[in-house]
Amino acid sequence: MKNYYDDWNERYIESFGDIFQAARAQSDDGLIAHVVRMAGIRDGMRVLDAGCGDGFYLGSLARETGCAGHGVDISIPAIDAAARRYPECEWIVANADRLIPYSDASFSLVLSITGRMNADEFRRVLKSGG
Repeated sequence: MKNYYDDWNERYIESFGDIFQAARAQSDDGLIAHVVRMAGIRDGMRVLDAGCGDGFYLGSLARETGCAGHGVDISIPAIDAAARRYPECEWIVANADRLIPYSDASFSLVLSITGRMNADEFRRVLKSGG
């Protein structure tokens, strides 16, 4: 599975690079604003995006709100791209389907916009009341 995501992300970056990212930022403004309102994201919150891919959604949310963004993805090329585009966030290569490499109760909010769900791990790393 990991090799599939690595290969796919490398091809995606080679084919589209930042060209697609520039267009996506404009077309997804409404979605970003909706997620901010719906989830109540604000400055000072610690937000995890499990399955963050190239980091677009988490990076955009962090820039929009000032939250501390943390992204986890299985793909090394995706995390490399995220780290280049959004250096203000923390990016970790890990398989969030198995274990999220953070301590219990680390986050105010856990998102999985483009990844699969791991409800047990999400609950474990989510703060009480999150």
